[in-house]
Amino acid sequence: MHELLDQLVQATRSLPTSLDEVGIARQLLTELKPLAPFDRGVLFSRDLSDHLAIVAMLGTDRVTWSPNLDDTRWDRALSSGEITNGPGSFSEPRSGFSVVLPLRLADHVIGLVGLERMEGDWTAAELVAAQQRTDEFAIRFDASTLFSQLRATATTEERKRLAREIHDGVAQQVTSVAYLMDTVTDELPASSQELLAPVREGLSEIIEELRFSIWELRSDVQPDRGLGATLSAYLRDVGAANGLKVHTVLNEASHRLSPTVETAVLRITQEAVTNVLKHANAQNLWVDCTLEPDRVLLRVADDGQGRVAQMRWDSFGMQIMRERAVGIGALLEIRDRVGGGTIVELSLTPEGKR
Repeated sequence: MHELLDQLVQATRSLPTSLDEVGIARQLLTELKPLAPFDRGVLFSRDLSDHLAIVAMLGTDRVTWSPNLDDTRWDRALSSGEITNGPGSFSEPRSGFSVVLPLRLADHVIGLVGLERMEGDWTAAELVAAQQRTDEFAIRFDASTLFSQLRATATTEERKRLAREIHDGVAQQVTSVAYLMDTVTDELPASSQELLAPVREGLSEIIEELRFSIWELRSDVQPDRGLGATLSAYLRDVGAANGLKVHTVLNEASHRLSPTVETAVLRITQEAVTNVLKHANAQNLWVDCTLEPDRVLLRVADDGQGRVAQMRWDSFGMQIMRERAVGIGALLEIRDRVGGGTIVELSLTPEGKR
């Protein structure tokens, strides 16, 4: 897997553009605009289970429609690979015009492009030109999707390997030292036990840190399991293992986010929660998360003793959270919570995407 991924990375360096599926999808929509002018356009990718996910959009900052396979325009384009168009836009079925362009790779449809406009239908020449350009982009888009899948798989496997190494290596050794110390300390006088108490407490903190690391390394978003389900399971385990009351509100649309965004949101949540567990001494944790195709709002709050003024902004955890937010074009804000504790808020909107 790693060798194949490395070969693909090397190959992409010779290309005029990177294998970024979002960037390629946006470029396709941009190039379709003069060929078949439209008001709004959205590209959906198709996965192995025929799920259609939004990859990019143009002419709108919020998608109010999605592929409905009960609609013959979407169903025929997906099943037969034919251009389908007609009166009625996707946003307003009683006005305007719409077209669905299949993203075709050989005889397989790997995605759909939906275009709509309010004034006048497209000419046959415009649709032929638009479909030709869409077909030209298909192999690049498919390669970018494969690259993302390989990268995600390789990352997941490496995280699992690291978790196993930590569990079977240093975690076992530190735990053995802690058990040995308990045995030896029991035979010592009380005065000596008091002297060694801080050392034993330090070992317990190290073991807890390692447990957190293993736990987070093994938590990942799976293709058949959405971000909402992954977050719910993670937060449920956190509350049960730490005696913390976790209050969770998740609002998740049927269309999934890109793997890059889902992973970043999960990791930022984990880092925010870990900081609460380590430093806040909180009784309650509130996690509110809204997941829509074109926007994300994540809020992690606690009622602990932490304050923004006391935080180390140069810490590795803070840097990682900021880097992950920047990587997906999101805004990260940390502020004090009224009544005590802190709030970590991540917001991703179309206006904020790069």
